[in-house]
Amino acid sequence: RIKRVGGGKRNKSQQQKSGGAGGDNNMGRSSGKHSSEPDGSTEIRLARADGTNSLMTFDELNQEAQRTNLVVTCVAAHTTPPVYRLVDVAKQNADAYRRERERKAGMLEQRRTQTTKEVKLRAGTAENDANRARNQAASFLEQGYRVKVTVTQRRIDPPDSAKKMLERFTTLEHAKLMGEPRMEGASKHVCVLAPDKEAKQKKDAATTT
Repeated sequence: RIKRVGGGKRNKSQQQKSGGAGGDNNMGRSSGKHSSEPDGSTEIRLARADGTNSLMTFDELNQEAQRTNLVVTCVAAHTTPPVYRLVDVAKQNADAYRRERERKAGMLEQRRTQTTKEVKLRAGTAENDANRARNQAASFLEQGYRVKVTVTQRRIDPPDSAKKMLERFTTLEHAKLMGEPRMEGASKHVCVLAPDKEAKQKKDAATTT
């Protein structure tokens, strides 16, 4: 035979546990005032934003909160008397959001200053392509990145063509040269540029005035 599982009769204790007949199911119902909230006549200390303190009852605190459209916040529940503050939650949230944005912007700027973009071209690159590479480097610098410029010189190129090509980049506005241009291998002329923030700030200040 197959033994049937479940569906049988439940005893009285099982019915009471499940909230059936003879049991009260109070799960999820409010039990009234929160246990941590003092009575209305309890004396509390209000720490004001200007640094002053006031003694008052909890009812008086709630009345002042309603009058000023602020939120009651407990900052020291176990002192005698307990200490409360009236907080502008909207302003507090706005300040927290602003600080978070500033923190993220700072992290992003730090990542950019630690990241190096690279622009590669040949000493004999055509004028239009060279200007395009120069504009790309200027865009990277404007965004806060460092830029490594690599110019490859072939045997058929004039001797000073690579150096002259690098000079197009070292003279970029708001760019400062990180060390002297150097050679990598026998044919690559390299320079590293970084954003010149001081020069940009001076220009912005002169523009606004």
